[in-house]
Amino acid sequence: MAMGVRIVYGLLFITISCTSILLLDLMLRPLFYFTA
Repeated sequence: MAMGVRIVYGLLFITISCTSILLLDLMLRPLFYFTA
């Protein structure tokens, strides 16, 4: 039981981190274009 919960939390953490990185990339890319 604990192992399954750990796997679920790991997957959630990975998905949240990936989505936050993608959102930051989308938000910062226009700034780089404007400054370049």
